[in-house]
Amino acid sequence: MKNAHSIGALHEGQRVFVSLRLPESVRVDAAGIHDEIVPFVVMLNSHDGRSPARVLITPWRPVCANTERFAVRDAYTRWSVRHAAGALDRLGEARRTLGLTTVYCRQGAAEETTLARTDILIDDMRALIDELWPIEQDATAHKRLMLLARR
Repeated sequence: MKNAHSIGALHEGQRVFVSLRLPESVRVDAAGIHDEIVPFVVMLNSHDGRSPARVLITPWRPVCANTERFAVRDAYTRWSVRHAAGALDRLGEARRTLGLTTVYCRQGAAEETTLARTDILIDDMRALIDELWPIEQDATAHKRLMLLARR
C-alpha cells in the first residue's frame, strides 16, 4: 500500500494491521513546550473469526503485538464490525464516527495546551495529596508504607 505507515501480521498471520498517518498532528502549546502527538488510523483484522474488524484513531503506530495493544488501549475513537452479513451496511456509520477525529484532535490540543500552561505549585499538590490520602497517627507500619507508596 502506497500510503501505509506500517503493515504487519501477528500470531502467524492470524491477525493483521495496517496504519496510516493522519495529515494533521495535534500540537500542544506550540509557543511553549511544543509537544506533537501524531494520530494514526489503524485497521486491525483477524482471520480466525474471534474478533471483529476494527478501525482506530490512536497516537500509536503498530509495529508489533505490544504497540498494537497500546494502539487499542489509547484509541481516541474506534469503530468495529463483526464478520457477518450486512457488515458493509455499516460503512456510513464508520465514516461519521471517524470523521469526528479532526474535531476531537483539535479539542484535545486546546485542552492539553490549557493544561500545559497551568501552573501548579508543588506545595499545593502535596497539600492536596495529604488531604486525599491522610496517614492516621495509629496506622500500622504496613498501612503507613502502603499510603506512602500511593503518594
